[in-house]
Amino acid sequence: MCAPSPPAPPDPAATAAAQTQSNIATANNNASLNRVNQVTPYGNLTYAINGYTDTGTPQYTATVDLSPQEQAIFNNQTQGQINQGGIALGMQGQVANSYNSPINTGGLPGLNYAGGNTSGIGSQINTSGLPSLTGSVNNGSYSPQAIKDAQDAAYNVQKQYLDPQYDQRQKSLDNSLINQGITQGSEAATNAQTLFNNERQQAYGNAQMQAVQAGQNEQNVLFGQGLQASQLQNQANQQGFGQSAAQLQAQNQAQQQLYGQQYQNAGFQNSANQQGLQNIFALRNQPLNEYNALMTGAQVQSPNFVSVPTTNQAGTDVAGIYNQGYQNQLAQYQASQSGLNNLFSLGGSLGAAAIMASDRRLKRDIERVGETAGGLPVYEYHYIWDGPETRHRGVMADEVAPIFPDAVIYDADGFASVDYSKVH
Repeated sequence: MCAPSPPAPPDPAATAAAQTQSNIATANNNASLNRVNQVTPYGNLTYAINGYTDTGTPQYTATVDLSPQEQAIFNNQTQGQINQGGIALGMQGQVANSYNSPINTGGLPGLNYAGGNTSGIGSQINTSGLPSLTGSVNNGSYSPQAIKDAQDAAYNVQKQYLDPQYDQRQKSLDNSLINQGITQGSEAATNAQTLFNNERQQAYGNAQMQAVQAGQNEQNVLFGQGLQASQLQNQANQQGFGQSAAQLQAQNQAQQQLYGQQYQNAGFQNSANQQGLQNIFALRNQPLNEYNALMTGAQVQSPNFVSVPTTNQAGTDVAGIYNQGYQNQLAQYQASQSGLNNLFSLGGSLGAAAIMASDRRLKRDIERVGETAGGLPVYEYHYIWDGPETRHRGVMADEVAPIFPDAVIYDADGFASVDYSKVH
């Protein structure tokens, strides 16, 4: 028996023609589904086929019929608009006369661009009559001689008490040394006199230091008097400056108030000018507005048709089906060529590594033609998608399963295939 021939590929022209016819049929069906007649209180919308194209596609006419009441309103409004249009045409001369006449603004108040007078605002403060500010202290009656006199006076006060006191103590010391038998010039007399002199010198030195402190105090008093005088002078300057500033501020406020009044008056004048212009233009446009009003009429109430949910039927992929069928046939042919070469000799070994669909439900025109070396029946058959010229040879999966269960493979849909490398 000869090996089967490979499947013939689909004819491109026939496939394209079949796909085109399928697309046309789907489009016509969608059009028919989506053309829904509608009935409303104001009128109806109806579709009717008025002919067909060369490809058999129907051509539709959509017709809107107003209700009797709306049709009467429509007729009245149409006639009214015709009448208004005639009146409006008669007004064209009046409109032309209005726009041919120049605009006369002679009676309007003029625009005021000056506003208020601001010449006196922001004047500087006059400080010519104010006492000048001073940054130094006025020492007043301070002088070095006054300080020296204060020091001398303080020292003389202390000296008046020290002189008689130490004269008396000198005499007491001399008498004490005589009574003790200590002679003048001796070491004991010299030491006693030295101690006495040191004490007296220290007392007079303290008096001099107190006199210096008294001079410094006198200097501070004189400085305080000068500082106070300088502060009084500066305070007088600040007070005068504040008075001048207050006067200038009052003057500026008065000037600003006057400026505001002048600016407001100018605004009133300009507003009057603008209002006058608006009145002139309103009178000028009145004939045109009346013309437009006559030319524009109320519209008839059109039917309000609802949006119909569209139906979109998916097209059939005829070309894909043809091509997939061909690919399936070609795959089965190639598998049969690689896996069934040993089946052409009945009783031969099925050791070729090939997996083929062997489910009985996928085959037709089944005819037993022999058996394998292991005793399995061998058949010739067509797959259900084959053309009449394609013939295959092989075993049945349901007969292989009890003997070689490892050789049977099931897909997700439950169809069985056979691994011929495990069948003998």
